[in-house]
Amino acid sequence: MLPTLSDQTVYFLASIVFGAALSVLYGLVRLIRIAYEKKPAVTVISDILFFVAAGVLTSLFALPFNKGEVRGFILFGEGAGFLVVHFTLGAVFSKISRAVIMALGKITRKIFKIVKKLFKKVLNFMHFILYNIYVVIDKILRKVFVKKPKYQVRKHQNERKRKKKKKILA
Repeated sequence: MLPTLSDQTVYFLASIVFGAALSVLYGLVRLIRIAYEKKPAVTVISDILFFVAAGVLTSLFALPFNKGEVRGFILFGEGAGFLVVHFTLGAVFSKISRAVIMALGKITRKIFKIVKKLFKKVLNFMHFILYNIYVVIDKILRKVFVKKPKYQVRKHQNERKRKKKKKILA
């Protein structure tokens, strides 16, 4: 049984709204693409994921209306809704999102600079403390474990031998 003209009109208007929703979803995907614009792999993967999601959602959208049959006017309505939102609100959304991403990029770069300087100061301070601890421990160990050089031991042994020889000769 074919749907009536009023049912088809309702389905068509619903498909326009659904196409507009898909355009908003694509705007979010485009936001990710703008953030990673220097990486073409992100663009390819995000586009593939969007088109797979759009196909699945379109088939799920068509199930309750036409018992799973996808009719031309539904696809035309989705396309029309997508294009209207994409070229009107999508362009504005793209400009706003690009400005927001650029501002966030500047803010994160400044935060990373501050964190890097702070981390460098902490590392220098830790190096200073650890080096001084090493110096103190080294001085203590040198005082505790004082070893006499071997030549002094031999010198004393040679002096003893000479004294013995002098006593024997004398």
